[in-house]
Parts: sequence; structure tokens; C-alpha cells
Amino acid sequence: MAGITAGWQGQTPREAGQFIIRNGIQFGNAFNKELSNRIRKVSQEMQVELNADIKGGGVAFSGKAIFFTFTRNSNGTADNHIIVKQNQAKYLRYVIDTKYSNIAGQDIVPTSSAKLTQQGNIRSLRTKLASGAYKKVQGNNGKTYLIDTSIKTKASKRNRMLRVIGIVEKKKRKNIFDFYKRAKDKSEAAIQDMRGSFRYTFR
Repeated sequence: MAGITAGWQGQTPREAGQFIIRNGIQFGNAFNKELSNRIRKVSQEMQVELNADIKGGGVAFSGKAIFFTFTRNSNGTADNHIIVKQNQAKYLRYVIDTKYSNIAGQDIVPTSSAKLTQQGNIRSLRTKLASGAYKKVQGNNGKTYLIDTSIKTKASKRNRMLRVIGIVEKKKRKNIFDFYKRAKDKSEAAIQDMRGSFRYTFR
């Protein structure tokens, strides 16, 4: 924290006022910097805990889900944010957000035709879904399948089987990491010895 010299500073009340303003800004900047450093550390700890709580450990995609950012405002206040990245939030929302815990999410169970990553996920799934290379289609039996559109259906029966790379299932997932509660609890613990006015918002 920046040091502030006590006692009379300057020869006139105006000079004293300027000293107070100058050092007040310096103190405020140091306070906000310390606050941001502590909340950044909280975000890093939460990522480590999320990786540990995910069964089998986090993969590269979810291993960089939580990040920290801050904004300095013209009125001397600062906004510190602990955020789950947008793409990862869509993937993780059923296990980190309690409001989704009773909603069935979609799981894609790979077939033997799917090319998998080392973590057992379908390779380039999101990219190919976005490009249309992979599509979800509903079969006559009511089940939804993930197909590889690059394999033509007019080919042999074997190719038609190869075309199906996943079966889409609805599954309720257990909430394993209450993101909002953990962020609030850990932030409060991190700044408990800092004197100031703090406001928490969640969205």
C-alpha cells in the first residue's frame, strides 16, 4: 500500500487540500490494486478446485474456464469480475450452476466410428457442429444421432454405420461446483481484513 505522511503539509489550506486529494487518489489506487490482486488469486484457486472436483480431472477445454478481469471507474471505484468463459459456460453450466441442476442436458455418447481425443471426447466436435460437417438427426426409432455428413448415405451399409459417430442422450447432471456460492464465500474470506464498501452482483 502507498505510504501517506501524517501532519500538516503545505503553507496554506489550499495546499493542504491538494495534498489530501493527491494522496487520497494514490491510496485509492493502491487499495484497488490490492483488491484486484486478491480476487485474481480467488479466481485462480477456483479453477484449481473445479479441475479437482470434475470426475477424472479437468480437460484442457474446462481447465481454462475461469478467468479474472477488472475495470477502473472514473469515480475511483473498481469492478472485479470472476467469469466463466462463454463457450465453457455452455459446456459446464449443468455442473456449476444450481439453476440448471434439475434440467436435463445433452450428452453425446460416441460410437465405435468416432475419432476420439485422448480424453475420450469426439475430436473437433464443436468446430464440425458449427460448420455443419456433423449434424444431429432423429431416427425412425425416436433416438437422435450425430452423423458425419462427409460419408454419403448412398454407399454401402457399412458406410451408413460409419456415418453415425454418436448417440445423443438427455441426462441430468449433478451439480458438483456451486460457482456463485464459492465465488462469494472465497471473495469474502479474501478481503475480510480490507476496510471498504463492497457490493456483490451475480449474472
